[in-house]
Amino acid sequence: MKILITGSAGFIGFNLAHALLKKKHVVYGIDSFDNYYSKKFKTERNKILKKYKNFKFKKIDITRKQELKKYLKNKNFEIQKN
Repeated sequence: MKILITGSAGFIGFNLAHALLKKKHVVYGIDSFDNYYSKKFKTERNKILKKYKNFKFKKIDITRKQELKKYLKNKNFEIQKN
């Protein structure tokens, strides 16, 4: 299954992505790496996720709608989590 997770470097997004990757799903993670949480923690979590071949990451701020639409075009996700 191909799944999109926004905030994939945050606490909840990371844990969800990690669990799905272990189950062999293809996970597309996006995160803006804003200052709401420690960037150090987000960077470390993202390194763990990037070890999986079935993880695709893009640094995007979801409030930048044009950039987000361009990235999501033709991806056809089965599940989208915000």
